[in-house]
Amino acid sequence: MMRLSIQEKQVMIDRDLAEFYGVETKVIIQAVKRNMERFPEEFRFQLINQII
Repeated sequence: MMRLSIQEKQVMIDRDLAEFYGVETKVIIQAVKRNMERFPEEFRFQLINQII
């Protein structure tokens, strides 16, 4: 499982978590969406590819 540092914060990619738990990435995303109260805002974010 790979951990990355983004702006001095340790992060894990959903793809890596899904592989660790043996599920598809969409299952991890659905679990977070269904249980938002269990995942504090500072522990979840989504990177997007956007040209400014």
